Amino acid sequence: MYIHLCRFQDGGTSFALPAGMFSRRAILGAGAVAGMVSPAAFATQVPASEFGLEPNVARDQSEAFRKALRAVGGRGLFLPPGVYLAAGLEITAPMALMGLPGLTRIVSSTGGTILSVREAPAVTLSGLVLDGAATGQDSEAPPVFSSLDARDLALESITLRKAAGTGLSLRRSSGSIHHCTIADCGETG
Repeated sequence: MYIHLCRFQDGGTSFALPAGMFSRRAILGAGAVAGMVSPAAFATQVPASEFGLEPNVARDQSEAFRKALRAVGGRGLFLPPGVYLAAGLEITAPMALMGLPGLTRIVSSTGGTILSVREAPAVTLSGLVLDGAATGQDSEAPPVFSSLDARDLALESITLRKAAGTGLSLRRSSGSIHHCTIADCGETG
């Protein structure tokens, strides 16, 4: 049995996953996140597959992510459940980057910062696990997620984990944080 999760506006791109891959809690959580993210972000959502991003492949997908993040400005980018290897990603324009809580993971391919928001207004991150993949503690290590001079930043149902140093760095930024978890950080959350 498969559960159909999403049909994109173009009607041609959708995906389904085995029913056993989900818990009732994860599916309800995804519905709750959908209610928190701007409806406009979902209405103009672009599937990650359009940029060659694939879940559960053993190669670094940083370049495909960079291409996607540049191209979707002002819209939403949806990442299907699975694991993505990437690092050094930067958002500099309004957008929403969305996944399914607990099921969409971006794991650092370098041990460095996975995602930064720089001088961008109206950025929403929702339903993602950002995993620094650190196995030890390093006070000099970069954060898993950082924000500098961001306005109206929204972090919703985000998990930041396995940072060698700091999991989250917010500098001169404003916005909201809802239903987020920070765990297993070497220095500070």
